[in-house]
Amino acid sequence: MHFRSFHVTGCEYIGAPTDRSEASRVEWVPEAAVLKLIAHGEVADGPSLTALSYYLGPYRLTRDLGASCQ
Repeated sequence: MHFRSFHVTGCEYIGAPTDRSEASRVEWVPEAAVLKLIAHGEVADGPSLTALSYYLGPYRLTRDLGASCQ
């Protein structure tokens, strides 16, 4: 299985997704709410959970460490 995930900042909502064939639910969620969604079992699919776990774990840790070293 191959999947891609994207982390974006400074984006602007322009409308609902046009192709909903690949998702049962699509929404914008603040980063602070993501941990609660995961903890309550509301992230149901493996690829999404993998991408979110990576972002909340190693990616964010190295990003934050890099920022503090500057």
